Amino acid sequence: MTHRVGFVVFDGVTLLDVSGPAEVLHQAGRLGHRYDLVLVSARGGGVRTSTGMPLSGTVTAAEAGPVDTLLVAGGDRLAERPAEEELLAT
Repeated sequence: MTHRVGFVVFDGVTLLDVSGPAEVLHQAGRLGHRYDLVLVSARGGGVRTSTGMPLSGTVTAAEAGPVDTLLVAGGDRLAERPAEEELLAT
C-alpha cells in the first residue's frame, strides 16, 4: 500500500526542510516502502525557497486530495505569518 505524504510549502520555505525528508522517504522506497510525495501550497503552481530557488509543480490542498501524513516545512516567514488562510480553509 502506498503512503501519501503532503509537504506544505510557501514562498520563503527552507529548502532543506523539504528536500531532507523527501530524500529519506525516497531512500525508504528502495527498501520496499511505497511513498507518494506531493508538494502543497496555498495557490498551487510554484513557490520560491528562502534562497530564491523555485519549487514548481505544487498543487492546492483540494487538488492534492487526502494525504496520510502532512509535513509543514519551516521558514523564517512562519514567525511573521504562521498560516496561509487559503490553505487552512481546505
